[in-house]
Formats: sequence, C-alpha cells, structure tokens
Amino acid sequence: MPDHPYDVFRLDTGKVNLYGEVRFDKTNLPLVGAKPDEEVLLKIYWDHVEVLNNQYKLLVNIPRPYTYKTIELPWIEIIKGLKRKPRSVTHSRFVIMMPTTIQHFIQVDDLGQRQQRLSHLSEWSKVYSLDEIAIALEKETNWEHEVFNDRMRQCLYALQHPEQCETVMLELSTPTAAHEYQPDLTAYDRLHNGGKTA
Repeated sequence: MPDHPYDVFRLDTGKVNLYGEVRFDKTNLPLVGAKPDEEVLLKIYWDHVEVLNNQYKLLVNIPRPYTYKTIELPWIEIIKGLKRKPRSVTHSRFVIMMPTTIQHFIQVDDLGQRQQRLSHLSEWSKVYSLDEIAIALEKETNWEHEVFNDRMRQCLYALQHPEQCETVMLELSTPTAAHEYQPDLTAYDRLHNGGKTA
C-alpha cells in the first residue's frame, strides 16, 4: 500500500455563462466570483467537484447532486451581483434558492423599485441571515411604505434580541433581618471627609 492516499479524479473544462454558472452533468453549477465567458477547470471527484480558475485557484467546492449534501452560499456576494444587474433577478438560479418571501420581495416589475429592494436586501444580509429577513418580511407586509426600511430594521433587531420579561424571584434563604438592614451612611461619609463631619 502507498504511504499517501491516491485521489482519483477526472479533469474537465467548462465555460462560465452570463449568469455565473458552468454546465456539468446536465446541471448548471452556480459559481460566485466567476466572470462570464471565463474558462474554468473542473476537478471531478466521486463525491464533489472542485472548480478552479485559470491560475488554478479554487473558486468553489461543490458536492455532487447524488450525495444530497448542501453548501453554504456567500449570499452577500450573490446579492451584490444581483444589485449590479437587477434584470438578472428573473433568470438567476440563486434567487430560486432564496426563501419564497424574499423571491416575491425582489421580483417586482419596476426596475427602480427592484434596485431599491436589492439595496435594502444587501444592507440587511450583512447582519442578518436570509431566514431572519424572510420572517421579518412576512411580518412587515406593507413593502411600499416610506419608512419600510426603518420598520424592517426594527423587526430584524427584535428577532435577534427578543424582549425578556423581568420576573421577581422570591429569595427565601436570606434572613429577614439582612433584607431589612439599612446601613448608617454618615459613618462612611466621615471616613471620606478625613474623619470630619460636614
């Protein structure tokens, strides 16, 4: 047996399409940070695919579909890309992966409004997860209101920091005399003034 394991893989090439995807095994693999028409190298293992750029830098490691594994997508970068090209919202595979409420929120016909909503989403996603944003969007139904962004920020903050009720606890182990003890502070005042009374 060899000292070092031998990784079995196959090499293939691909070309990034206009939506930032490369086609492999009859499916489009989403790539973040790849430029359209860029040639990429696919290092294909039995359970995952490593996508490398021209300088052999790893762009993404994607599990093969039949393994049923998931990967965490860099949503901040994805939303930045959508914000740069708001018309791609209707065609992007990344939008399909977002929660349904967020899909409805950004898939409006008016491009100006779509751009503004993508800006809000970009801002929120720096602090909150997409699931939290979706919950807040369900609570805030009036998306056209002039103070909508402020109300969303408040709602998102409330989701992460729920109010805690202060309940008075009955503490029975301390003697009643200690509870009711009120020290004479004039003695401490005299110590502070160098022993002189005021």
